[in-house]
Amino acid sequence: MATPTPEQQLQQYRTLTRNLSIALLIICPTIAVLPPRRLNLYTFGLIGVWTASANHLIKDRTGHSILQRLGNVRGDGLPTEKAREFQRKMREQKGLAKEKGVLEKVWMGDEGDDWKEKRLKKEREALESGEGYGSLIMDQISEVLGKKKEDDVDASDEMTNDAKSGYPRAK
Repeated sequence: MATPTPEQQLQQYRTLTRNLSIALLIICPTIAVLPPRRLNLYTFGLIGVWTASANHLIKDRTGHSILQRLGNVRGDGLPTEKAREFQRKMREQKGLAKEKGVLEKVWMGDEGDDWKEKRLKKEREALESGEGYGSLIMDQISEVLGKKKEDDVDASDEMTNDAKSGYPRAK
């Protein structure tokens, strides 16, 4: 029997790996759905083998693996120089505009870029004046709800009797 040449060996290897990948592409999900159906290390192993066989077949057919294709989706491998130039111009325009997105507008509202410094300053002033974090939180909640802080509350909390019920009421 004659020994195969390196080219024949390579062709046999490619045929074997292709046929094995096709078989595993069918067998792995079949084994995974057979009873007992459990999501354990064995199932994850089957998922890994299935992914590797699918990746092998895709790379064999197209010349690019799944990860290489995902890299192209990100924009790393644009097809022409004109497309790269267009993308660069679009990124520059986006960088120059610096307009807030809808989500950022809803989340941040009308707050400026220095909102953290303002909050820290308010916090320091409140803590130095003897207020606690609870009052700071209540102030922020009332600010969000649009209510003004009532500074004109009577400190004496005088109580008067209601003529009809006889119960004291706040003045």
